Amino acid sequence: MACALRLGQLGYQPLVLDKSRFPRPKLCGEFLGPDAFPVLRQLEVWPLVEAQAWGPVEKAYFHNRQGNSVEIRLAWMNRRYPHALAMPREQLDQLLVTEARKRGILVLEERRLLSPVQAQDGQFRVTAEARGEENPPRIETYAAPFLIDATGRNGRLQLESSAAAVADTDRNRERIGIQCHVRLPERLPGKDLHMFLFPGGYGGIQPIGEDMVNVCMLAGAPLGKLLRLDFPEFVTGTIGQNPVAARMLKGGERVGPFNTTADLNLNWQRRHAHRDLIRIGDALITVDPFTGSGMAHALQTGVLAADCLHRGIQSGWNYSRIRQNYRQQYAHTFKTRLRLLRIFRPVLDSPGLQRMLWPLLSPALPTLTRLFR
Repeated sequence: MACALRLGQLGYQPLVLDKSRFPRPKLCGEFLGPDAFPVLRQLEVWPLVEAQAWGPVEKAYFHNRQGNSVEIRLAWMNRRYPHALAMPREQLDQLLVTEARKRGILVLEERRLLSPVQAQDGQFRVTAEARGEENPPRIETYAAPFLIDATGRNGRLQLESSAAAVADTDRNRERIGIQCHVRLPERLPGKDLHMFLFPGGYGGIQPIGEDMVNVCMLAGAPLGKLLRLDFPEFVTGTIGQNPVAARMLKGGERVGPFNTTADLNLNWQRRHAHRDLIRIGDALITVDPFTGSGMAHALQTGVLAADCLHRGIQSGWNYSRIRQNYRQQYAHTFKTRLRLLRIFRPVLDSPGLQRMLWPLLSPALPTLTRLFR
């Protein structure tokens, strides 16, 4: 939606196809970091987001398995925007969809891709099954000179000529993502993000309302069986193994279902297959949930792709050259963060490294966080 809104600003008439219907629940940390704010301002939706979001979130606390804590001030990462916001993903998605439609952007929901994309005569063609509550399913074909893939980490959008190259070598099939909303008996002090390490994974608790928090975690697949338990028992077996998280969630009641996803990558991994299309968000790289950058990354790559497409059209470039330019611009923008995250990532899975490095973190955090500007 960020990509479509930006294309609309640049004078184009994008068509958005989505397999589901808005609004819909989606597994997400529901944390809008400072990196997202310039994009939201550029898209002219900042006042709407700021009015509906929960914030400001000025600090993030990291708690190791023993419950020892370190504090990160978001001002260290971004002086211009020294805070973050919290917003349910379902709410943000609906806000962007509504705004896109107000601006005349066509958004078609419940369009399920049936086959690989065909590219011929300078046009991309997509065949999809249109489903609706009132009408029987029907087959539709759409054609456009340019195509951007935003189908997420489990997307299968590809050119017909590369249909065999579906292997995803970066996938780790032993991790699952789990998320839910929890109503607490008492409001937590402050609105800040809390991240917890626990045996088998890590997770976060982000206030999103007066007595409501979002609980999101990445855990080993064996912990998935705990989803069948009552919520207090589920907490005890997962994030509640961290004593600080256990205290925060004591007496909490789950609101709505769990959102889950399997096969989560553990880093910002490049997809070596599918290099034939311009891809944004998780369709290009899956952001490690630990970073809190997933929503910002999706917004940033959507706008970056739109700008590269506009520049290429103005310059008379073909799709392949535009895609190459987009890759170059992406690498220039994110390469430092990608390298740093690959260095720091093993700490999350190693209790030994955590014990060794934890005493050194507090004095080093102001410098380390500045590296992510």
